[in-house]
This record gives sequence, structure tokens and C-alpha cells, in this order.
Amino acid sequence: MKCRQCNFEMENLQVCPQCGATSEQPPTQAWHWQNNKPPGPITIAAGKVLQFRLPLNGNTAPPRCQWTGLPGKAPNDPVFSDDLTLEIVIPEDATGIHKINYALAGYESLNGSLRLKVIPKQQLAANPETGVSKKPDSAETSTPQPSEIPEKKPDLVTKNSTSPTPPETEAQKPAQTVPSDNVKPAETSKPETNTPNPALPAIDPHSGLVYVQVYRGNMPISQLKTKLDYHQSLLVGKRSESKNIFPQIDLKSHFPDSRSASFCSRQQAKIYWSQGHVFIRNLGASPLRVNNNRVIDKDEDYNWPLNETVELPGGLVLRLTFEAAG
Repeated sequence: MKCRQCNFEMENLQVCPQCGATSEQPPTQAWHWQNNKPPGPITIAAGKVLQFRLPLNGNTAPPRCQWTGLPGKAPNDPVFSDDLTLEIVIPEDATGIHKINYALAGYESLNGSLRLKVIPKQQLAANPETGVSKKPDSAETSTPQPSEIPEKKPDLVTKNSTSPTPPETEAQKPAQTVPSDNVKPAETSKPETNTPNPALPAIDPHSGLVYVQVYRGNMPISQLKTKLDYHQSLLVGKRSESKNIFPQIDLKSHFPDSRSASFCSRQQAKIYWSQGHVFIRNLGASPLRVNNNRVIDKDEDYNWPLNETVELPGGLVLRLTFEAAG
């Protein structure tokens, strides 16, 4: 029997383990615009990285999105994403107005276009760390030039003076909890600090099998029980074909909703053996939480005891278990 909501094979279960729908629940429109509004125009500086996610809410796996009309590409040269996110580098010579088209598989009624304005770096009135200015849906005016700033703030426009840092708006603040996977962790992460905790006993890999089980709430997700072989490691994250990321523990489509999924990085954690102990290393931007108490920060290694839980960004939980040899 297949789930009427997400088409997942439920066997004889009454509740779908993937989306939580009941067998009696009628199918509904799974994805819709936040506030019933498609995205408004965006301004970005040339040479910056555009990372934009369609503002959609849904309760199933995100539909695959095809993007065309991208700066620096042929008009019909497509880019695909599996998580509603577009991430491209804006060419230096791409200044001007661009119309980016997006098409969602299975949701043709949501297809549309996004107005993108690319301006020179020195003209962008936004956070220099992001280089992106998201305008309200009704805003179509260009970024104000220094001469357009009101005279009551002369310290912002006086030539050759030191300009104070303007207060950040919500659109300009860097997203500290939503991960960015522009750079692989191996290129920027610190060396592994995997010294075993002397208070913890070593695990004999020949006496049984070690597993990592994923939970949603208090319920284990049956298809996400993964064996940790000795001298092997497991990557925990979200699959992305466009970025060539294929974690052994793929959390994609298992979060309660798309907002929860957005907090978890595509490469969130690495689980590995060292000196007879199991360690978990946080590769993502947001912290991991051990038994809802201890925090594992980015690039930190933690000696993971058996039967202890680690909460991931987005709410899913990992538990390390051991099954003795028969």
C-alpha cells in the first residue's frame, strides 16, 4: 500500500513513516507559497554568490526544480536542484536585469520567474558578506545611490570620510542557523581532535555490530538504520545530485517540514572510528546537541558513547547502538 500523500511504500502501516500522513488522509496540495506570494525581485552584486531558496512550504519531499535564464549561461541551459535552492556565482560582466525562470516537477501551477538585478559591487547597499539585497514583493526601484540618501545623514555621504556601519536589516543579517554548503568541510575544517575519553570503555568491533539509528521524535525511522563498519566512516546530511553530495545517512525527505530541513547542512556530520572509540564530528554551521544538553560546535569532535543521542539541526536525532554477535 502506498501513501496517498507522498507515494511512499507503507506496506500495512496506518501512518506513513516518511511524511506522517495516515492511510485515511486524502491527498492534498503538498507545496504552496509562503503567504500565498511568489518571490519578489532580488538585487545582487556582480562576482558574488547567489544562494536563493524558493519560499515554499510543504509536507513531502521537495519537488525537483529546473532553473533557466541564469546569468552567464545560455537562455535555455538548465540547472537543477533537489531542495528548491539556487546557488550560482554571478559573473563580473553580468550587470543588468535578468529574468530567471523556475519550473517545479509536478507543480506546474507554481512555475514562474524571478527578477534579478545585478549591479557593480560598489553600488550594492547591502551586507558586504552576502552581497544580496532582497526587496519586498512590491519593490521595483533600484538600489539608492549615495546622492539619494537624505541630507539629515551627511556622515553617510561625506566624501573621503569614514562611514559608520549602518544597522543591519533582517534581509541583510547573515543566516546563522541556515547552513551554506559553498565549500566542502575538508577544505576549511580543523584537524580531527579524536583523543578518546579515558572514562569511556573501548568498543570491541569483533564482539558485535555498531549501528547509527535515526529518530523522528520518539519513533525510529526504519530505513535509516546504518551499520558503522570498523575503519570506515559515515557522512550524515542531505543528498544533492547537483552538488555531487551523497551521504551514507541521507536525511532528505525525513524532516517534519521544509523549514526544519533547511537548518541541516548537506554535509552535517561525520561518524568514524578511532582507537576503538566512535567519534562524531560536526561539519555544519549549526551546533549538535548531546542528550539535549552538551553542545558540539562546528569542527568539533565528540567521543560518542553507546546508546547516547545526538540531536541534529532540524530536529532529527541520532542514536549509537550496539548489537552483540549471535
